Amino acid sequence: MFGFAIDLFYRRRLISGEVPSDRPVLLVVNHPNGLVDPAVVMRTVSRTVSFLAKEPLFRMPIVGSWLRGVGALPVYRKRDGADTAQNKGALHAAQGLLEEGGLVCLFPEGTSHSGPSLEPLKTGAARLALSTVQAGTTNLAIIPMGLIYRNKSQYRGEVGTIVGTPIDIEASMLLSKADPKHAVQLLTEQITQGLREATVNLRSWDDQPLLELAGAVWQAHRSETGTADPLATLAQFAKEREKLDETQRAELQLLRQSLVSLKSRLQAVGLEVSHLHRRYQMSHVARFVGRNLMAFFVGLPIALLGTVTYAIPYYGVRPFLYLMKPTDDLEATAKILISFVLFPLWQLILTVFLFQFISPIAAILSFFLLPFAGVYTHQFLAGRKAAFAEIQTLLTLPFQRRIREQLKAECRSIATAIESATRPINSVR
Repeated sequence: MFGFAIDLFYRRRLISGEVPSDRPVLLVVNHPNGLVDPAVVMRTVSRTVSFLAKEPLFRMPIVGSWLRGVGALPVYRKRDGADTAQNKGALHAAQGLLEEGGLVCLFPEGTSHSGPSLEPLKTGAARLALSTVQAGTTNLAIIPMGLIYRNKSQYRGEVGTIVGTPIDIEASMLLSKADPKHAVQLLTEQITQGLREATVNLRSWDDQPLLELAGAVWQAHRSETGTADPLATLAQFAKEREKLDETQRAELQLLRQSLVSLKSRLQAVGLEVSHLHRRYQMSHVARFVGRNLMAFFVGLPIALLGTVTYAIPYYGVRPFLYLMKPTDDLEATAKILISFVLFPLWQLILTVFLFQFISPIAAILSFFLLPFAGVYTHQFLAGRKAAFAEIQTLLTLPFQRRIREQLKAECRSIATAIESATRPINSVR
């Protein structure tokens, strides 16, 4: 049920990679979104996952039951006033699961956060991996997994998952015999690098829309020129810009300024990069109109039913959020947990009311059919919003030819700058 709630709240997809299914795996994951992160991991990985989670969560209603239900192991932290010596039992249990060929998931940042980049990693993952291999488990895979969110606190936001390259533990194992402490530090650094490769790390959140705009510009450029896609290289360039020399930093700064200017000009005329290359044909326009008229007349009654039925629990989430005042990294968790209580409770009240005052058949039908109307309502509204934006673009494009040509030239210049900026990374590799 919790996994279903996650899939209902987010549009979720696996971007790249795969978690091995035939060997013990220590999965190390970034932690930007509270209790949503382990749920996303569970929905992404096809194997049974055992988590290590901070002990105070086990004392929370609903959350504690869920963690115990999925076999999570408690971690005792000094910042929570706990005796960290109790962690020996959890680490021993986790090592036992790995020795039996299981999958254990750790969030080595130690806590969830809403920072634009990874926090310094704790050493627990490295210590667990080294002790497991030293105990005789020779085929252990340490797999970094990156969770990348867009609009993470909004209903129907997006989450993409990147499964990184397995981390080589051989050098750390050789070092552990002579200098165990240094071996733990070395493996922690390797895990950090692996996670950085699987995530996008920014100096500030202001850079994210600019990176997305750069991606849109390059996508449009690639469709015109047929060249290879360097977006992964661009992301790497953004992650490692601190290592670049002053000349390359200046080049990146000029690129950033160009993207800021383009973003401002696009917003001023109400266009997106994809609109600049769009050509409307009468057959396409006719299909668009017919499809949306059909969706409007058929979908509107269903959307109205869903709106009227679920308006109270939908807006009822807000007072609880106001009272709880969750931080950014816990807002989605709070919304999902509140909804997990309010919506089923409201559905039960509706069903009982219809059973008592209308008929049992109406109650049964409402129990099974009304939730579909509620889910469809958001899809209908989002679809109509996109359709109206498309109509606005269709009506205004004929009067914006000059500005479109100027913006297209600006995009081509930025695409060339992206190619130039990514060459230093390619040459280093």
